[in-house]
Amino acid sequence: MAPEDMTIDEAIARTLEALSGAGAHTIRAYRNPVLIIHGTDDPVVPLSYSERAAETYENAELKIIKGAGHGFYWGEPFVLSMEYTISFLKDRS
Repeated sequence: MAPEDMTIDEAIARTLEALSGAGAHTIRAYRNPVLIIHGTDDPVVPLSYSERAAETYENAELKIIKGAGHGFYWGEPFVLSMEYTISFLKDRS
């Protein structure tokens, strides 16, 4: 099944499977910096997914935005996500 044909639940299941299964070695082998930003009130993707991803990637930084849902399109979550992203990129340039 092509990624664009998957439901969110299927995509999450596949990604979690990769993090814990055979795909985890590929993720662990990725050495470049990874920024993960997650909202505590995300109704689509559990926070535990991002926590697990941050533990699996060798060089990951997890930023959690309290009270944010899925996607950071406006307001304080947007501002924080932009600050985190800009800081992450500046630290690596």
